[in-house]
Amino acid sequence: MAAQIENILSLDTQYLKSVFHPSAPWGKPKYHDSCVGIFALSRTIQRTVPTAPDDATCETIHASVEEQDLSEFPELEEVLERRPEVVSPLLPLEQEVKVMWPKLLCMFRPEALAGESYQIGDTNSERTIGVAPASNVRR
Repeated sequence: MAAQIENILSLDTQYLKSVFHPSAPWGKPKYHDSCVGIFALSRTIQRTVPTAPDDATCETIHASVEEQDLSEFPELEEVLERRPEVVSPLLPLEQEVKVMWPKLLCMFRPEALAGESYQIGDTNSERTIGVAPASNVRR
């Protein structure tokens, strides 16, 4: 959300980037049930998957969704295959966060990187790592 308003408000993006404490690789958090606690009393709404860019609602699918295992969501998987233009490109702040995400993940949850493929340093080769080193890690 901050990435969508940073061009109209003066945000301290350095501070925002300093408060991230990722618990999973970029775009791969565990799914959570939002109907817990007080929210269990509210009605649930089943949103429909956007199937095309819509100028009226401006609704798109976030690019991080492409990183997820979508086997439980065949309708979404089909939309992404059929209509890739429904995925919005990352905004500049989101791109910066995505680049720094593996390094942050290394600092806070290195075990979450087990088996992930990451580009390390300035090389173009990818390698699968058990626990990534805490320096210069990029996805």
